[in-house]
Amino acid sequence: MQAKLAETVPGPSSQAMAQKAKELGVYIAFGLPERDKDDASVIYNAACVCGPEGVIGSYHKIRLPFPEPHWATRGDEPFIFETPWGLVGLGICYDTYCFQELMRYYATKGCRLYVNCTALAKCHGVALGSTTLEAGSIVNRIYIVSANLAGRDLYNDFWGGSSIISPSTKFCEAEYFAGYPFTDPRAAKNCMYTATVDLTLATREKFEPNVLIGRATDFRPAVYRKLYEDLLQDPKFQE
Repeated sequence: MQAKLAETVPGPSSQAMAQKAKELGVYIAFGLPERDKDDASVIYNAACVCGPEGVIGSYHKIRLPFPEPHWATRGDEPFIFETPWGLVGLGICYDTYCFQELMRYYATKGCRLYVNCTALAKCHGVALGSTTLEAGSIVNRIYIVSANLAGRDLYNDFWGGSSIISPSTKFCEAEYFAGYPFTDPRAAKNCMYTATVDLTLATREKFEPNVLIGRATDFRPAVYRKLYEDLLQDPKFQE
């Protein structure tokens, strides 16, 4: 199915979405199988972003759970786009739930909003979705807009649970501005949620200067670089 439906970006779907984004003055992120412009045999699990100015670009999913490697090639780059309200980062499903590095990177780069395009089914268990989304919003102090499938296809029953989650005005809590957690009985429906949010709540200032050690932040990329360089000595982590 993905091989037959894949198209390039820009392409027919992205151009149609870009036209609608221009008409409505909005930004749109949507998932699609994207065919590589230079090699038609390469397909990505992608999310395309369109805005009032046209097709902005696309993100290629970096981590591919089973059975996606049967049809998709892994991406290698994060994706940040600018809006009048600040920077926005983009991820897809497995990227979001099982690998916090991407969201942390976006928040540290100044993104106030993280968009999660997802297809999380009930077969994935009850804890994976809402638990990790809420934790991501809390520890990264970032808004999360998550859009999930709802209902059954040929093989899976999807949670629904599309939502807008905020780090909230309360310390170390997540707040649902719209939508519901995945396991909430009200979550299993396809509908549009909207909310007006205060993006000033999305700030890394939670990791404020630590006066005891004279540092501007407790987040220490140099330490993690050493840890990851050590891991790269293991052949299984070498690309």
